Amino acid sequence: MPGTLSGLQVCQLIKDSDDLRDTQVIMLTARGSADDRQAGLNAGADEYLVKPFSTLKLLEVIESLERSI
Repeated sequence: MPGTLSGLQVCQLIKDSDDLRDTQVIMLTARGSADDRQAGLNAGADEYLVKPFSTLKLLEVIESLERSI
């Protein structure tokens, strides 16, 4: 992710914010190891998708998260 913060840091900031903590976060990444996935989920990601993924898979994840609200 370009900039000074990593995606993990941004996710953690969202989940730590009183105003944003209920925001659903889907991490879209090229990092596919088990440790990377666990780090994303530990940072607060609700889902973790590794590139490449299909548009259909992304839509399924979005719909699943919408149902859980």
